[in-house]
Amino acid sequence: MSKRAVAIWLGIGIMLVMASVWVIGAKDKTSSKAETEPAQETLVYKVTIAQKGIDWNKDGKQEKLAILMTEGELRNESEPGPFQGEYYIGRFAAVLTDAEGAELQRLDLTPSFGEDMQFRKGAFELVFDDYNNDGYPEFTIGQYGSSNNFVYNVYTIRPEGISTLVQGMAIADSAYSVAFEKKDRGAFSYRYYDNSRSGLIETTYEWDGTSYRKTGEAPYEETETGGAGEELNLIFQPRDYGFKLVYNERYFMYVDDTVQTGNTISVPFGYMDTDPSRMIRTLERIDPELRKSVLSSRLTDVSVVNDYGVSSLLKVFGPLDGRRIVYSNVKEKPTGLTYSIEALDPESGERAILAEGVPSALGEQDFFARNWFSPSIGRIAFNKYFDGSFETVDLTSGQVKRFQGKYKHDWPFYMTIPSPDGTQFWYVDTSKQEFRLLDLDENLVAKVRYPVGLINYPAWIWSEDSRYTALYYTFDKDRKHVIDSEEIDNIAPQGVRIYGRNGKEIANVKSNPKKDEYVEIAGWLPESDSVLLRYFHLDRETGRKENFTVKDYFYKIYDLKKKTYIPLNTVEDIAELRHPEMIASATAPWPNLVADLKAGQIWEASRELPIIEYPIVSSDSVLYIVRYLEEESETEIARFMENSGLWEKATIPYPLDSPRLLGERWLIGGGIEYVDLTKVFAK
Repeated sequence: MSKRAVAIWLGIGIMLVMASVWVIGAKDKTSSKAETEPAQETLVYKVTIAQKGIDWNKDGKQEKLAILMTEGELRNESEPGPFQGEYYIGRFAAVLTDAEGAELQRLDLTPSFGEDMQFRKGAFELVFDDYNNDGYPEFTIGQYGSSNNFVYNVYTIRPEGISTLVQGMAIADSAYSVAFEKKDRGAFSYRYYDNSRSGLIETTYEWDGTSYRKTGEAPYEETETGGAGEELNLIFQPRDYGFKLVYNERYFMYVDDTVQTGNTISVPFGYMDTDPSRMIRTLERIDPELRKSVLSSRLTDVSVVNDYGVSSLLKVFGPLDGRRIVYSNVKEKPTGLTYSIEALDPESGERAILAEGVPSALGEQDFFARNWFSPSIGRIAFNKYFDGSFETVDLTSGQVKRFQGKYKHDWPFYMTIPSPDGTQFWYVDTSKQEFRLLDLDENLVAKVRYPVGLINYPAWIWSEDSRYTALYYTFDKDRKHVIDSEEIDNIAPQGVRIYGRNGKEIANVKSNPKKDEYVEIAGWLPESDSVLLRYFHLDRETGRKENFTVKDYFYKIYDLKKKTYIPLNTVEDIAELRHPEMIASATAPWPNLVADLKAGQIWEASRELPIIEYPIVSSDSVLYIVRYLEEESETEIARFMENSGLWEKATIPYPLDSPRLLGERWLIGGGIEYVDLTKVFAK
């Protein structure tokens, strides 16, 4: 099998694994209930499983709608199936209350489904919209129907009470409350999976002034030449405290290529059809406050042969000249595919070609290894994986510089490690057993020989400000230092050599081998020219020769100028830190750390379920801890109030993955969840 084929099959394997996470082995609903009889049961009543504030009659007062279990039990199902684990079963009601908690309206939901209702333990979000344009909100509630569909009802809140508008709609979704695609004149549509036709069916309901009636049903076509199949169909679905981006499932989001400009964010989406190989890429400039895309630009639309190679070229690099967004592109011409570097003005939508015919064409089996942008010098670097050719493009002059040497890679490793500012890179030369530090004019900055022992891949890590770089190594080649060898050898380093931008060694931190000790960089402290070191030991299981797990940690600060160590005490509760500050993690997948350097204390975020914690800091130095609570299916957001020295906390009823901040107001989770922090902490 060729190396390219290995690469493609590796990518396919990863996607299949990701997809399998979302697949639930479904059973017939009736048999599922029968099988749960011997499961553990706990009688519970009046459990709130969803609630959301809403000014339903637009009188300026915020009421609240809650979904309550009025009678039922909590079951724990051990058998595999759609209800494996803990879930509630019984009777449920929708209850509207005023700001003081007094009940205004109530509807028993169970009769509209014809049987006891079931919900997984944990909260879910209610989704509201005014589908029939009568000025009053509608909401949906769904129940498990089959492995392909949930069954949903539509309810409305009116002065005369909560009532049912539509019943028994099978929809290809699995959330307990969903949004529909709104049409003209109060109509809406949704899609469900039809086993008999082996495909999606789109159904439309229209409003006749008093009720909804089904007016259309047809196969949902995903065409190659246009229409719904290749359109992004970006929807801003309302959520508690914000919204969620929903789009055509055949598209994927380039989360790492998003570009923030002020209070907006430009998000690239990609689409690929393998028969024939067609590649589409679009850029959406999202304004969270307006809850819409203020600019939609299709960057790429080509048919390709080497789809893996072409996709390795395409990248949105970031802002150029403080305004335009620079990206690489590919176009079809009579002579074949042509690459180019282009810039997009996110305000006007105007596009300009900065350089055409660069980088040079790929070989049939090749692809690009690492492409990176250096904003400070306005240059982009391209490096081909197997061929090893290296090119840079000056974005001001359009001048192309082709390196004399070859910088090839050995599958599955990447041998170039660029600095965060993009002006330098390390090259790992396995044939000569050396590392070379170069700039983008191919000037040699330094050479470093391989250490005697083992090294990591990637071999070098950089500080965020590009001032320092570090090499991990062991004192010998004993396999007992390997902590993971599933794909590549990941070592527990016994030593860390730290170098400056000039390639000269400024520190060599070593652990104590007599104590079976290891050391790595946990984070950089550029303001004080220091580094946070994490020391640890391995759990030596009897009979095992490699792939040991880490069993304990402790931390020290190392001053690179004074050559001194400061030990830190680890605290269990972040509230013990009187002056907390975040230290960005230097080691994936470790989360950021929080320390009180004055007191010599440090706190570690939880990295494993049922609680995962993400420390993040805003541009004006406000510290947040975003805490996902798996059992409750909720996210707790805590922010440190420097004036009082206390933590302010709030909870949202859905998970946030890998959160980051957009400005001071918006928290983005997984690229799709947008949370308005001003609403979260309004109380």
